[in-house]
Amino acid sequence: MKKSDRVILYLFYVYAFILSFEDILEVLWDIKTPYKPFRLLAIGIGFLIIFTRRFNSIRIFTNDLKLLGVYVLGLIPTVIAFLNNRLDEGYFWSTSLQFFITLWIFLLIKSLPFEMKHIHRALHIYCLGALLNGVYMIYRFMFINSIRQSGFMDDSNMASFSCCVSFTYFFYYFVRSEESLLSLSRILNGFISLILMFALFVSGSRTAIVAWPFIVLFLLYYKVPYTKKLWHSAILSIILFFIFSSSNNLSLFKIMPAWNRLINLEGKEDSRLSLWKHGFSAFKDTYFMGLGIEQFKNPVNYTKFVKVSDNAMVINQKGLVVHNAFLTVLYEYGILSFLFFISFFWTLFARLKVACKSIDHPAIYQLLYFNMIWFSIFLSSFPSHTMWFLYIVLGLVAYSKINTNEISFQKNKL
Repeated sequence: MKKSDRVILYLFYVYAFILSFEDILEVLWDIKTPYKPFRLLAIGIGFLIIFTRRFNSIRIFTNDLKLLGVYVLGLIPTVIAFLNNRLDEGYFWSTSLQFFITLWIFLLIKSLPFEMKHIHRALHIYCLGALLNGVYMIYRFMFINSIRQSGFMDDSNMASFSCCVSFTYFFYYFVRSEESLLSLSRILNGFISLILMFALFVSGSRTAIVAWPFIVLFLLYYKVPYTKKLWHSAILSIILFFIFSSSNNLSLFKIMPAWNRLINLEGKEDSRLSLWKHGFSAFKDTYFMGLGIEQFKNPVNYTKFVKVSDNAMVINQKGLVVHNAFLTVLYEYGILSFLFFISFFWTLFARLKVACKSIDHPAIYQLLYFNMIWFSIFLSSFPSHTMWFLYIVLGLVAYSKINTNEISFQKNKL
């Protein structure tokens, strides 16, 4: 790797780390600005790639272009909404800016000659940033305010997503390591996993709490020798017995925002279901063309379609997102964009499945894909730098061994 590429790679590592501190200027110094460090760094990295590399060395995979197609095709219902005087331009432009910054680094960063060790290191650095933010979330919960926490991140749901990804990474090394259980690295990874598990609960994310047991069981039992399965089962049984044998232990869960929100849901319609249902009514009202980019929470649309709900939670809000990335694309960007979006995920899954046969630690990347899909179903995470970082990592892994189906922009030498 040449020197300029190495500089860009190190800057990408910094970008990965500071993603978990997206709102640090506002949290620490009350500075509210769209010019956040991670966005500026993403723009700068893109320009460095263009200025330091020959144009014919820039590679763009066809699967990546599908995400560009999602936006371009989403402009069709957006223009229709504008012509019908129902477009909130502020929402449209803010989302468009965010989308182009994520797409900018997403397309260009893959031009670097990544090796698997670089990809894994970037993920490791990202997880360290998520860990630090998780520690800050716990600190705020214990000493400042015992409500849902997001730490230095903009949204508690995305904070829980970053903690879930980081938990997957460190718990994998705790469970699957070949070192002694009493080794320093095993103990450290186990301790970090406990911290991130606690952070998941204080984030108040029901999505994360439901995903968490699946991640644990997958790592304990999937492609694990029979003797280890018995050992894991014994330890898991002891832990569960300890938790449920005492009312004092159970009472600890009752103060956790995620547990409270999960219990309080009993017998009630989840707000997400209301949003999905009334979102479809709004989508149907456009003759299935789409509401326009970021127009579901447009006060006009939200008042007309969502505030007729019986769900007090959604009625009392000025405007909420759909809380489903796939339905967000369908309802706002249109059917064609939705097909491009689904195709992107399917192709990534197919390529990742092949790549995982020949890379180290495949279980990590398989679970990262699960996290990406699971949270996309329950969060409007498109576009979000945190989610797109996973698009980058999994895309690099998926194409690490297979380099077909890519577009090389050729330029004659001067």
